[in-house]
Amino acid sequence: MIVINGVRIKEKVESNVFEEMVFDISYRDREILNKKVYAEFRICNGLNGITTWTYIVKNVPLKEFTLYKHEYGEVLRRVHEKIYQYLMRVYGYKPAPIRITHIDNIAFPVN
Repeated sequence: MIVINGVRIKEKVESNVFEEMVFDISYRDREILNKKVYAEFRICNGLNGITTWTYIVKNVPLKEFTLYKHEYGEVLRRVHEKIYQYLMRVYGYKPAPIRITHIDNIAFPVN
């Protein structure tokens, strides 16, 4: 695990291919939600068939996530701003649009 600009990042699934990697992310937000946010950052296929990097929120019920989706989006946008340069430098991440969703909206098992 490493801490980059206040964001904890842990490689959950290691691979030689960056697009196959999965990262656990935790961040203590003190401005918008005023809570710790836990998410997974990984490649997911969207309903439209487009593959995108996705933050999957894991630590709140779906009802709360849905009610505060805009706020979770803003917090994770800030998280991404804090870590994307690290991901580029260390893993070769190429900036691209990202999605934010809840674990209950994912069709495959996420630990």
